[in-house]
Amino acid sequence: MHQASGASTLCDELLATIFLMDSYNSKEAPWNLAAVCKDWRRICLFTPELWTRFDVTREHFGYDVVDKICIADELGISRCCRKLERSQACPIHVDVNSSRKPTGSCSFSMLRALAQHAHRWKLFRARTYDEDDAATLLQLLPPSLCFSTLQRLDVDCAAYSCRFALENHFTSQSFPAITSLRLKGWGGSTASST
Repeated sequence: MHQASGASTLCDELLATIFLMDSYNSKEAPWNLAAVCKDWRRICLFTPELWTRFDVTREHFGYDVVDKICIADELGISRCCRKLERSQACPIHVDVNSSRKPTGSCSFSMLRALAQHAHRWKLFRARTYDEDDAATLLQLLPPSLCFSTLQRLDVDCAAYSCRFALENHFTSQSFPAITSLRLKGWGGSTASST
C-alpha cells in the first residue's frame, strides 16, 4: 500500500499559508514553489497574495537597449508583468534599490509597469543614489494619483540630498491610508518651484 508523503496530505489553504510565509524570505519563492509539482503550481496560481512582492534593482547597465528597455533582461521584465497579472487586485510591495540611472537600464520597464499599478502599492521603499532615479520614477507616475492603499513610504537618498520636488504626486489627499513616512537624505520640496 502506497503511503502519501507529509506535504501531500496538507490541505490547499494550509499549503498556501506556508507558501506565503516562505515568500517573505525570497523573491524567487513563488517561481520555485510553483515549479515543484502541478498541485503546488495550482495553489500558487490561486493565491494572488503570493505574487505581491516586487524587488527592482540595477544589476547591470542596459547595453542592449531598445526604446529605453534593456532587452538583455527579458526574464526579469516578463516575471514582473506575470506577477502583476497574478497578484490580481491585491496591494503590492515595491522595493527599489538603485545605484544606476533607470533610463536605459534593465529596470526601467519594470518601474514603468509598476507605476501603472501605483494605486495598489501598500509599501514603497526606495534607496536611491541619484536624484535622477526619483525624478524619473515621478515622471512615470500618473499625475494627481491617489495612493489609496499605500501604508508605508520609505525613501533613502543614500549618496547625497535628493532635491527633486514631489509636485502634485504627493499631496495631503494622496495618502489616505499612510501609517509610516520616512524621507532620509531628501532635501527637496513638497511643491514645484515654478
